[in-house]
Amino acid sequence: MHRFSRRDAFRLSGLGAVALFEPRLLLGCSNGASVRQPGGVGMATEAGVPSWNFDPSAPWWMQFNFGPVADEQTEMTLEVEGSIPPELDGLYLRNGSNPKFGDSAHWFVGNGMVHGVRLKNGKALWYKNRYIDTPHLHPSAADAAPAVVLPGPTDTDSNVSLVSHGGKLLALGEVGLPFQLSADDLSTVGPWDFDGKLTTWMTAHPKLDPVTGEMLFFGYGGVAPYLTYHRADANGILTRSEVIDLPGSVMMHDFQVTATRVIFMDLPIVLDLDAAIAGSHFPFKWDPSHQARFGVMPRDGGNSDVVWIDIETCFIFHTMNAYDDADGNIVLEACRLPEIWVDGPAKFDHFPNLERYTIDVAAGTARRETIDDRLLEFPQLNRSRAGLDYRYGYGLWLADPDGSEHPDGVKGIVKFDRTRNESTVHAFDAALWPDEAFFVASRNATGEDAGWLFSYVYDRRTDRTDLYIVDASNMSREPIAKIKLPFRVPFGFHGLWVPAVSA
Repeated sequence: MHRFSRRDAFRLSGLGAVALFEPRLLLGCSNGASVRQPGGVGMATEAGVPSWNFDPSAPWWMQFNFGPVADEQTEMTLEVEGSIPPELDGLYLRNGSNPKFGDSAHWFVGNGMVHGVRLKNGKALWYKNRYIDTPHLHPSAADAAPAVVLPGPTDTDSNVSLVSHGGKLLALGEVGLPFQLSADDLSTVGPWDFDGKLTTWMTAHPKLDPVTGEMLFFGYGGVAPYLTYHRADANGILTRSEVIDLPGSVMMHDFQVTATRVIFMDLPIVLDLDAAIAGSHFPFKWDPSHQARFGVMPRDGGNSDVVWIDIETCFIFHTMNAYDDADGNIVLEACRLPEIWVDGPAKFDHFPNLERYTIDVAAGTARRETIDDRLLEFPQLNRSRAGLDYRYGYGLWLADPDGSEHPDGVKGIVKFDRTRNESTVHAFDAALWPDEAFFVASRNATGEDAGWLFSYVYDRRTDRTDLYIVDASNMSREPIAKIKLPFRVPFGFHGLWVPAVSA
């Protein structure tokens, strides 16, 4: 693998820029082109259920309900089918790509739009969607800027996930700094660099310690240092930054944390320098010659303490949880792909299974076993058990892509009972396609599964989306509430529940 140096960056200046790091150069911003309005357009009906009539001449992420919506909306009158639990006082949010200008170079590239529904006293008070106001949202500013490959930390999009920590609500991207949002109206406050202490990018998947309130995260980059580990205390003050040595730039989307240790994932999606020089819009590639491995480090440790453990070739976008077992091993559960993007990063024709690694650091081994044969993604849990042994996990049961290059449906939400080694499914009609199911714990919890699963669910028949609230303790029940939206919410990435702050 080519080590991507700053000299290489200068070689790339003025050529095709790295889309993930510099997406504004790839989205047709200069011509002010507006987005397509996909939705139900191009849909065919089979047996009464509208299906996706795929257009091979256009990127799949710009079609169907993957495609963006152009307008910001505010809806103060929302119909509710069923009953919203009165104790739910807060804001459910979901982030996603939603490119505003022209066609996006990849599903992971776009300006970022957050969708939110405010709940209180058993009512849905409002729905709002807002673009995350990064520099890429303003074409005139982008036109005036020089073409560069190494943007400043704010010169990226914040379109993947969200976190609430230290009194701040942050939108997170694959790379770049987080952007602070207002929970009152979803407006963007601005980039947040932890009072100048964060000088690297930040992952979209930080981990919050439910015991200490600390936030642990990392940032990866296209130039050395390729990986930096960070810790922020419960008040949001950055207290530690530690460079972790890697031989080159890899896509590291997620990681995990136990009560005592951190697990990094050095996996074979690598930055393809030759493709970047040739002008690739998304210069990452599957490279099975890159040894897949886990890096285990004490939470208080540093680079010299990392123990690297080789594993079978694979890629992991998302982990469910990790914890220290009674034998001193690490149990890590994740959605594992044997391979992905073999024919290029536009091809999402492989989906993962939920699998368990038992990592024996002393022996330098990681034993793998398959938890479930179903295709599963977007794993979730009760976050009060993050980093600890836990009983229940949740995820989306994906439809087999059947050779297509794009996702093609979700069969249901699966709940795993790890104690009984059982699973139950909240199934969906073939015309419905749910998004990530985010677990929201009950304030009056009597058990780990006492709470609800929130999911935006797209209806192919109406070309609209409802916010479903499913009883996590009784998955076989119908949704206890459906909040009806008068428009569609495009498929996106990750959500967050933000409890209201009492005055």
